[in-house]
Amino acid sequence: MTLRIHDPHAIDTEKIGITKDLERALKDSDCAVLITNHKIYSEFGLKKMGSLMKHKIIVDGRNAFNKSEAKGLGFIYRGVGKG
Repeated sequence: MTLRIHDPHAIDTEKIGITKDLERALKDSDCAVLITNHKIYSEFGLKKMGSLMKHKIIVDGRNAFNKSEAKGLGFIYRGVGKG
């Protein structure tokens, strides 16, 4: 299993491999788990996210994305607190 972590603002002081390149983090991914609500994610857009991912699965811990839009684009979507 490979875990890729993206955060545009984090400093990788623990050397765990945080990338600032969102496209690299999403490329061929099975699932995206959103735990922060940085503006970059909504600006990047679900359509572009889906085009990079191997499997379009989102666990949205911040309810940053519209569930109907995500499902309409073929995502399996789980919003924390919303289902």
